[in-house]
Amino acid sequence: MKPTDLFVNEETKEFKILGFKFKYKPVTAGDENEWLSEYLEIYEEQNENGQIVRKQRTNYGELNKCKCRNIKAVPFDKEAIGSIIGTNKEWEELSKDERWQVLSKLKPEVFSLLIEEMDKIDKGADKKKPN
Repeated sequence: MKPTDLFVNEETKEFKILGFKFKYKPVTAGDENEWLSEYLEIYEEQNENGQIVRKQRTNYGELNKCKCRNIKAVPFDKEAIGSIIGTNKEWEELSKDERWQVLSKLKPEVFSLLIEEMDKIDKGADKKKPN
């Protein structure tokens, strides 16, 4: 292993879902740190001694929304996007909220496949392992 192997290759990766192409930029530590306040929940809980302790948990729904911001290209043109959310813009022109509006309309099974593919890329599963 080389020291450079500790860094994310931020090159956009292409993958297909049901034959449709998407492009995604892998998540970096900087991305996750930037999103932390959006997907990490702090809560209080009483422990076995009756003391109130602060704990944290990941809200995976919010994390998925954050990760979707790194989708750089989708197989939907301006007309398709317009029919989905009523705006006349290309994917690149949409705000993060508008992009989420589009993706949130996907069928649940398609969205699950999308998240699975992004997770594979983020875990490096898209790379060939050396023998």
